[in-house]
Amino acid sequence: MTLSDAQAVNLTIAGNRNQFRVLVDKYQKPLYDLALRMTGNPQDAADITQTAFLKMYNALSRYDGRHPFLNWAYSITLNTARNHLRHKTVVKFLSLDFRLGGAEENDGPCVDVHDRRQDAEDMFAAGELLKKLERGLLRLPQDLRAAFILFHLHNNTVKDVAFQCGVSENAINIRLSRARTLLYKSIDIKEARK
Repeated sequence: MTLSDAQAVNLTIAGNRNQFRVLVDKYQKPLYDLALRMTGNPQDAADITQTAFLKMYNALSRYDGRHPFLNWAYSITLNTARNHLRHKTVVKFLSLDFRLGGAEENDGPCVDVHDRRQDAEDMFAAGELLKKLERGLLRLPQDLRAAFILFHLHNNTVKDVAFQCGVSENAINIRLSRARTLLYKSIDIKEARK
């Protein structure tokens, strides 16, 4: 039988600490992804995610069950990432190897290059565009980056993103519009198609 989030929270508060693991297992991946996209650093993202889960565990009695647990978890993770970025003195960038998955994974069996030249060119252009998007995302101000990630990459509604960020839905719509504008300006579409 699968427990609901509310049941797992209530059982944890009642003293069954193992039930919190249900929530960790269920939400670790999206929360880590949010932290990674906010910081651009896998180690920082892991630290932020772990710290956020500790904060959640210690604050479970303050969780308002009228809202989805994931919204509350996103809020805590987002605040933890913001605090981390505020206090970080050295910016670390993702290595090209990390973004591309390592050279070993790209070494595969030989293919007929002549038959697939256009596919390869399209894949290269898409990869270059993705790299530009990743760099542009990391350059966005934190509030715009958070809204963009939660809405476009984590598929939350504007209402949920507003709750997660602690602002109005109108503010989120403005942030999303500004983020898209800045990202578009940071990417030279003609250059990415070459």
